[in-house]
Order: sequence, then C-alpha cells, then structure tokens
Amino acid sequence: MMVAMDDEQTFPIRRYTRKQLATLYGCSTRSITRWVNHLKIGKRIGHFYTAEQVRQIVDKLGTP
Repeated sequence: MMVAMDDEQTFPIRRYTRKQLATLYGCSTRSITRWVNHLKIGKRIGHFYTAEQVRQIVDKLGTP
C-alpha cells in the first residue's frame, strides 16, 4: 500500500522500526516514540511497527 506524498512521490506503507520512522520524519527516536505513544496505536511487534500501525501514524502525523 502506498500513500501519496505529492504529485510524483509516494510513501510506502510497510513495517518500520522506530529509528527508520525517526529518520523519515527528521527527528530523534525519543521524539517519534513520544509522538506515537500519544496516538495510542498499540505496541510494536518486536522492533517493528506493523503496516497498519504505520498507516495510522501517517494518517495522524502526516506523510514524512
């Protein structure tokens, strides 16, 4: 699944680690953790957020 970012780019919805999301959003892992904890999307599976959790993050925080 892809989410449109602008006319030419799309953001792939797949599993991401905290570090990968922090890099995409241009913030620290601590910041992304705090932001995601406030969204109440559930716990990660191991080190990864599921594709559904990533979709919810992108829906609420916007595309990186």
